[in-house]
Order: sequence, then C-alpha cells, then structure tokens
Amino acid sequence: MTKEDIIIPERTLYNTRHTFASLMLTNNESIMWVSQMLGHKTANITFEKYARFIKEDVKNRANFIQKWHIFGTHNNPTRLKAQK
Repeated sequence: MTKEDIIIPERTLYNTRHTFASLMLTNNESIMWVSQMLGHKTANITFEKYARFIKEDVKNRANFIQKWHIFGTHNNPTRLKAQK
C-alpha cells in the first residue's frame, strides 16, 4: 500500500477546532477551559454551540456559572448562603 492508496478526507481548521471542543466536553472537561481555548468571549457562547456534548451535571454547573456571571459576585447565591 502506498500513500496514494490511502484516502484521508480533508478537514478544515474550523472542523478540527469543532472536533477538539466536542471531544473535550464529551470527556467532562471544564466548559470554562474549553471556552478559553477556543477564544470565546464568554462560556455562554461555548455552551450555546456545544451544549449537546455536555453531560447533565456539567450543564447544571454551566447554568450556575452563567447566573453567577449575570448577577455578579455581589449577588452570588453561594456568597449569600455563606453570609447567613
């Protein structure tokens, strides 16, 4: 078998990037980390694009992060519980 006999489909850089993100999230990597690696402005951008690859418990954490981001540290639910 020669290299001419091997057919490898071409992949664009975008396809490789999408594969990377999908594989990382499927394997429970942090959405924040994946978002940073992709250069997204917020984790919400990553979440909207790749939510189907995230297991349910990770989705709950991502929702918490999003709420925390929206309300800021001043109204952070975890901080408010700790103060009581």
